[in-house]
Amino acid sequence: MASIMSRTVASITDKRIVLRNEQCGRTISIGSSWTKIRIGVRHAINRTTAYNNAPSFVFGLCSGTAAMYTDPTTANFIGYRTKPGANWTTPSGQLYNTEGQAITKVGTVITALSDAVVTGFTQATVRNSATFLEIQKGAENYQIMHAQTDARYDFTEADFITWMQSETLPWNSWTKSMAVDEATNGTLDTINIAWLGTTEDLEICDVAYSRLI
Repeated sequence: MASIMSRTVASITDKRIVLRNEQCGRTISIGSSWTKIRIGVRHAINRTTAYNNAPSFVFGLCSGTAAMYTDPTTANFIGYRTKPGANWTTPSGQLYNTEGQAITKVGTVITALSDAVVTGFTQATVRNSATFLEIQKGAENYQIMHAQTDARYDFTEADFITWMQSETLPWNSWTKSMAVDEATNGTLDTINIAWLGTTEDLEICDVAYSRLI
């Protein structure tokens, strides 16, 4: 079960959700009443050495909290993950994964579109970083855009709020198109975060959403 902890970084102490081989979900107040949405998570990983055959970080939207991404069957999910089993390196006090994937999951079926996108996670005792997604509905296909902060620098709560409120994200890595059927598989109304690691913790500082359209 996810736990709560306190962590001090750069003289600022905040409380965090801690995940280890588990997931969490937060249903958003606007439900699926959006055409384009931005979701963001500020995070860090409690690790200081490189990963070989690394676990997967998953972030996106699902339908409710009863059948999320890591459950035996998933109602409906669209989002992003670091490719399971990929190697992560540790340059300059960061954890870097270069095999990101846009994904959907319905039932037990995962559809993944790979790209050579850098995903940077900071070491929890040093600094924080953040991941952002923008998802736009279409008649059949949904557009999903990924953005990641530079893990060489601490990404503060104020930075996170600025990015969430900006008209456009300062930087993005890719945009993908994926088939989604909310009418059949469930409305996308819940932010879903999963960390499939068994030896280290994913620490979640902040989670937010912004309806763009």
